[in-house]
Amino acid sequence: MLLTERRVLLRALLLLLGLKTVATEETSDDSPRMLSTPSNLNVIEGATVLLPCNVLNIERKVRIWKHLPSRILFSGSISVSRDSQIHLVNGSALRIDAITPRYAGEYVCLVSHHPALNVTHRIHVLVPPSVQPDPSNGKVIIRKGNPATLACNVSGIPQPVVTWTHEHEGIQSASLPSGVRQVLGGTQLQIASADVHHAGSYRCTAENDVGEPSSAVLVLTVLYAPELIVSPEWNHGDEGATVEFMCTCHSAPPSHILWMRTGQETPLQASDRVKLKHKLTPPTTTEAWIKLQRLRKEDLGSYTCLAKNSVGQSTKTVEISGLAEPVQLRGDQSSDSSFLLMWTAKSYSPIIEYQLKIRRYKSDDEWTDVMIPVSEESLQQSLFFSHSYNVTGLEPGTRYEAVLQAHNDFGWNRPSETLLFSAGDPPTTEPVVSSTYLPFYDADLDITDPTYLKQGSSASTPLPFQLVHILFLIGLSLL
Repeated sequence: MLLTERRVLLRALLLLLGLKTVATEETSDDSPRMLSTPSNLNVIEGATVLLPCNVLNIERKVRIWKHLPSRILFSGSISVSRDSQIHLVNGSALRIDAITPRYAGEYVCLVSHHPALNVTHRIHVLVPPSVQPDPSNGKVIIRKGNPATLACNVSGIPQPVVTWTHEHEGIQSASLPSGVRQVLGGTQLQIASADVHHAGSYRCTAENDVGEPSSAVLVLTVLYAPELIVSPEWNHGDEGATVEFMCTCHSAPPSHILWMRTGQETPLQASDRVKLKHKLTPPTTTEAWIKLQRLRKEDLGSYTCLAKNSVGQSTKTVEISGLAEPVQLRGDQSSDSSFLLMWTAKSYSPIIEYQLKIRRYKSDDEWTDVMIPVSEESLQQSLFFSHSYNVTGLEPGTRYEAVLQAHNDFGWNRPSETLLFSAGDPPTTEPVVSSTYLPFYDADLDITDPTYLKQGSSASTPLPFQLVHILFLIGLSLL
């Protein structure tokens, strides 16, 4: 009672002195005061959050918790929302368990009858990235030439950054194949016209610096008809020989391969003379071999590699011929105005003659055709036939090109590869020829001499060649 009277007298004295009434320290001790401060929290999804609301001198007043804008959670100790993940701790703090994005936002704790006495906490829920392939099985199958779309359904807070990598036939690349375009923030790939090089695995990876990156794989299969490569396309053969061909097929799905004699409807079957072998290299390559042993005359001719799949079929033809194999033409400098051409040809039957074609390199000149006869000694060679010619009358410093063909009992073979040369310089290209086959040197050939510019093989070997050849053989026997 005495303390109250003193307060009344103090106020009266202040009024008489013209001073305003001020709240004394004693009166402030009785008023509620908010001790907690606002917070701005980044919380990873699934974590537990504790929001404080410490109030001094709350006495009989109650705390009211709200999830703005209007959701009331607690009034005092009474749960209004009845949310099983939200709890009141020690009658004051708000606890949220296993938080999810729906709990993001502002939470305010205010004191009843004192709405200005409050504290606000802001929660940002961070969600690690998540990726789901679209379609859900991760498989996209399209025919060659048609458009294709690959997509990833990406979620996360903040919005993840999406990157793609491509893997094809075991080779992984950070860059996408040509013709692939990223759209919709990178979550989708579009291909206007699918091709074989677009096939493979596409990995979609999402990152947002929350938790670990997430990824999904989509596999694009481009269906296409067989595409064939045969090696060799042509093979030299005769009675008793063995030849082999390989047919390589690229297709999706993999193809079934048959070997057939051209013009016949029945596929070749394995036998003691016919050997067949297949090999599948997933996902798109099939190889098929055929080996023909102990050839007979009737085996000569063409053979077809036939490949089929659900998209279509394709064929490639190879040939077994009695013609000589293409000549391996080489050469060496003879003098400033001549050049020695040498060659070796493989043939099961004797080579009767050769045809040489020469002209200035990259010119519009007509080819100079030279028929080169074969001596009796050359006819007696077996399987590998070697020969040479010394071309004279060349212009120093001028480049020439030459091709050669060989004629045996079956006709003219395919032309050799072009040899580029000039007098006084080595040739530009030099096909590899075994050194065990010694060349037989003919007399000099002057391409400016019109007597050599005739077709046919009636010209006989000049006497100087015969003498040189006999001396050569005598020399070998003395060794």
